[in-house]
Amino acid sequence: MDFLLPIHILAGSLVLIFLAMAVSSAKGKKLHVFSGKAYVWCMSAIFVTAIPMSIITSNIFFFLFSFVRLPVC
Repeated sequence: MDFLLPIHILAGSLVLIFLAMAVSSAKGKKLHVFSGKAYVWCMSAIFVTAIPMSIITSNIFFFLFSFVRLPVC
């Protein structure tokens, strides 16, 4: 779990940046498309790291919550 948490935190930080970029740019422009794709990839990284961390810590709430926040493309 020691290597998953930094990845999870980094992806979460990048999600906030890419979300702001996607929201503030015009729909269909290159910046909007790039930041939207990066947002989905970072959200996927958060999901992929959240599942094993919740299993390791035996936290059923976080396990179920990670599926609620699952990015759908």
